[in-house]
Amino acid sequence: MINFIKKTSYGGRNTADVVLTQVNHKGHAVALSVNISCKVITALDNPTHISIAFCDNRLYIAPMPEKDGFKLDKGKYRSACKISVRDCKSISDWIGDYNLKYDPQQKLYYVEHQ
Repeated sequence: MINFIKKTSYGGRNTADVVLTQVNHKGHAVALSVNISCKVITALDNPTHISIAFCDNRLYIAPMPEKDGFKLDKGKYRSACKISVRDCKSISDWIGDYNLKYDPQQKLYYVEHQ
């Protein structure tokens, strides 16, 4: 018997602060798609560009100047950017929905790997 995968709905828009997915970027490279809620964008002071840093079980998100950051495509409720990565195995474990946390020691926002 063949069982087809059917799309399912969350029952509304996604309420997670940050959603990470792996996507094919420009047909030949792997990218990490970072989808961020408007609440997080406001907490980051409405940046036009961001960057991320992996540290142990945390992924830090920080605003960046245009020359150093990845451009956010802003929508009404969520903003997204694609960040090319070399090691797709390392990001595949990070795929999922996350709630944003704040690290007062680093003075940065982050999501924690589950």
